[in-house]
Formats: sequence, structure tokens, C-alpha cells
Amino acid sequence: HQVCHEALKSQYVNYIKENNIKRISILPATSILDEVMKNSSIYCLTSKYECFPMVLLQCKNNMLPAISYDTPNGPK
Repeated sequence: HQVCHEALKSQYVNYIKENNIKRISILPATSILDEVMKNSSIYCLTSKYECFPMVLLQCKNNMLPAISYDTPNGPK
């Protein structure tokens, strides 16, 4: 599945570049998530099958709005 994820990510990155969209960034994994969140305006959890990821608690702790799918065993 990693190949599929990388291909989809590449499509998103290309779309952002081709359309000169300045307000969207796709960031890599980081060990300083709190710092990144403090400089962000919104977090999008794009997985349709997450349980309850800790990142949503980190968003709440950093007062960062989060958008996610309504998942069967996770965020509503």
C-alpha cells in the first residue's frame, strides 16, 4: 500500500504546485509535532479507517481545529 500512498501524495503535491496554491502544505513526519501544529491553522486527518489517533488529542492540546472522516471506530 505504500506505493499507492506515495503515488497519491505525488498527485496532490503536483496539483498544489501546478495551481500555485500557497496556503496548503503537505509536511513530512516530524518529531516536533507540537511546534509544527503551533504554526498551522488546521489539521486534516484523511484516513477513512483510523481508530482514535493520538494526533487528534495533540490537535486539541494545541487548540488546532481538526477535520476528519466519520469513521466506524474512531472520530465522529
